[in-house]
Amino acid sequence: MISRAPLLMFACLALWPGVAEARGGASLPMTPAAAVDALSTTALSSLPAAVPASTPSARIEQDNKSKKKVNKRKRRRRTRAKRSRRRARRGFVQLTSNGPGFVIRDPHRSWGTSLTLRRLKEVSSAYIKRFPQALPVSICDLSRRWGGKFYPHASHRTGRDVDLGLILKRPRRGWVKASAKTLHAERMWFLISSLVATGDVEYIFIDRRLQRAMYRFARSQGHSKQELGRVLQYPRRHGGIVRHWKGHRDHIHVRFVRPSRQLRRIPVS
Repeated sequence: MISRAPLLMFACLALWPGVAEARGGASLPMTPAAAVDALSTTALSSLPAAVPASTPSARIEQDNKSKKKVNKRKRRRRTRAKRSRRRARRGFVQLTSNGPGFVIRDPHRSWGTSLTLRRLKEVSSAYIKRFPQALPVSICDLSRRWGGKFYPHASHRTGRDVDLGLILKRPRRGWVKASAKTLHAERMWFLISSLVATGDVEYIFIDRRLQRAMYRFARSQGHSKQELGRVLQYPRRHGGIVRHWKGHRDHIHVRFVRPSRQLRRIPVS
């Protein structure tokens, strides 16, 4: 069996300069055992410090910090939503009765900002003048009197959202799911393009299949793809003011711009 002592002695002599440097540059003679001890001390000092194991209390404290951050973000969102509702409620106006070119379903569900109602009246009036034989536009839900949650809607809280009934070739009572064959593409296109032309519409939700019917009609009337691309999302998957959203095959959802932007657009008389 080969002894390891000569090998250890050779390693100590080979690393003698490093050991001397570790002792502050001293050149005093050292025994092999002392050299081994010095090498061990140098190697151990070069190792990274051990990471203390996390205790249950440390983990609980870390979890509490993360929960506080999440709760803080939630409070900020709620605060922003409350401020938006407060700003909107300052200018809430009620649609109390039917008007030229439109009918309302329930006055208690027809509260909105002043400019939202003004634009709806203007577009409805232009629609009935363009199509005198057509039925009036059906205005369903806007917002509650004081805003806030409005069942069963996810939005309709700030007076800027409104649901309008679709225009069909054969009008039916209530909301009916439409298709490219049953939708009156000409009248529907006139209504939507008139809303967009006001410059106060943020977006409109309607089913993609119904967009295709309006797109084909508009193309047959000489509108270019560039013009339609600024209005309709079809045939793309993104962009456009008129967008696809699931559940909007029997009505359209119109959202107008924020009240602060609306006030800038109101002409001073």
